[in-house]
Amino acid sequence: MEFRELLDHQHSSARGSIPRNTLRTTTVLLALVFVGAPLLTSVIRVLPFPIPESEFVALVIVGSIYGAYLLYSQNLIIGLVTSLFVLMTVRVNVPLGPAEMLLGGIGPNVWVVHIPMIGLIAYYVLDEGFPSLHLAHHLFFGFVAWSVLTAFFGHGPRPDMAIWFSIWVFQAGVVFVLASWIIADDLISFRTGLSVVVLTTITHSLLGVLQFFNGGSLGFPHLGESGRRAVGTISLPLLGTNPIGPFVNGFTYGGPLAVLITITFPITIVLAIRTKGHTRTGFIIATLLLVFIQRVTGWDAARGAIIFGVIVLAIATAWWCRDLIDQLEQNARAAVSAGAVTIIWAGTILFPSSESGSTSTYAGSPPPTTTTHNGSSSSTITTHNGSSSSATTTTSASTSSSASTPDQSVDAYLSSVDTISIPLFDASNLGIRLQQYLVAVDITSTYPLFGIGGANFYYVSDDIGFKTNYFMHSMYFEVLVETGLPGFLLYVGTLCAIILAGWSALHRESTDTLLVVGVIAGLLGGMAHFFWNPQMTRLAAFFPFWAVAGLLVGYARR
Repeated sequence: MEFRELLDHQHSSARGSIPRNTLRTTTVLLALVFVGAPLLTSVIRVLPFPIPESEFVALVIVGSIYGAYLLYSQNLIIGLVTSLFVLMTVRVNVPLGPAEMLLGGIGPNVWVVHIPMIGLIAYYVLDEGFPSLHLAHHLFFGFVAWSVLTAFFGHGPRPDMAIWFSIWVFQAGVVFVLASWIIADDLISFRTGLSVVVLTTITHSLLGVLQFFNGGSLGFPHLGESGRRAVGTISLPLLGTNPIGPFVNGFTYGGPLAVLITITFPITIVLAIRTKGHTRTGFIIATLLLVFIQRVTGWDAARGAIIFGVIVLAIATAWWCRDLIDQLEQNARAAVSAGAVTIIWAGTILFPSSESGSTSTYAGSPPPTTTTHNGSSSSTITTHNGSSSSATTTTSASTSSSASTPDQSVDAYLSSVDTISIPLFDASNLGIRLQQYLVAVDITSTYPLFGIGGANFYYVSDDIGFKTNYFMHSMYFEVLVETGLPGFLLYVGTLCAIILAGWSALHRESTDTLLVVGVIAGLLGGMAHFFWNPQMTRLAAFFPFWAVAGLLVGYARR
């Protein structure tokens, strides 16, 4: 059977498939990636003859098994869709360039998620052609196009990284569009697509439990484990004192697991409400697992974001799903159970650690800009590989270095932040974040049109007052300072268009209102999370956000 005929056959079967079919395929893939690959790696490592790159060899083996399963079960399209939603959360890549060309996920990389992406693109090319695009898609690809311009007209030291940034966000846009088309074309249902993402997050969290009790990574870095250190300790009843930190990350390589949990937690709550019997019990237990892992990842921004998402879910449910509230009021047992679970959620996410109550610190003023005899400002830009290049700009306005130097009033303001302490939360990094945001606004006021170029803030941060190279700890300020006001408006416009798409879906009679409310709450929680954390360069955080957004847009278009 030729590839085109195979796709046609799979297309017809996919449209009529039941969720159990997708669940089976998802379970097989999750078992192969999270159990099969680590076990195979461990076996290969103890063989009497050495085999290099044991983790990649194991991945090739489990990938071949999965491919054979899809062909045998005639589930190729379902398998590609499932692979997209699972593998976008797993940080498995092959770098194609030197370290100085890589910044997080940005740079020349081949990712394992490229396989289902290419397969689904081939399906649309060979089958029905490309469906139409939503306003949110147009705005996002407008942002991508503008980011390309910043590589040529931006004012940063690394235009090459600005190009790679454009390629990076383009790939996220492809995931965004594919997820929308998958739902709009009814390849799988909205609920099924979300369930795959939720089950994948739960599987990462189960692996996170092992990492938590191990006190560190399990030794599979090429499968997506991060070896990051503990950031504090937590004393739990019956479990004693244990380290916490981003080493609890599943196979997402650090902080992205916290983003996944933030996005999927409200959706998991909705799935628990929507199901019955043992399935409901399973989802309720899953919510407890998710909040526990969220707490021990050590990311306080994630804790705040998940609280925000739950508040949005509660308010929206009370407004849009009044019948559900009425049923809860009439069922005392259900009300007590819901209240007890909510108390456990709150107690877990707010449970203090050794870092709770820490006060903010401020990095201090940057060094003054050197002014030459002709009035130009000279600054030294340090690249990622440690080499330096001198950049001199002659202009009547301030240069990037001088624009980034806070005046005395800003210094006084940021110094006052040192006294801030947030109960139950770690505020020690609040000051440096605020400093970054003020610097970003200052640079943007100097270069409002094209900014400094995508992915360039990292390379100038140590020259504008920070002690070392820092990622911008906010997706929004990163977009603002690196792509200018037009890029920022296009990006934020995309986010607004996504929420408006969900809002429009809520006004349809056929809409699964509670599920849409859960997705909107999860996405808003994710947006809040991205405000405080530098996760835009992390595949397992950035791509899943746009995939879930795509699912919502696709559902709104049906």
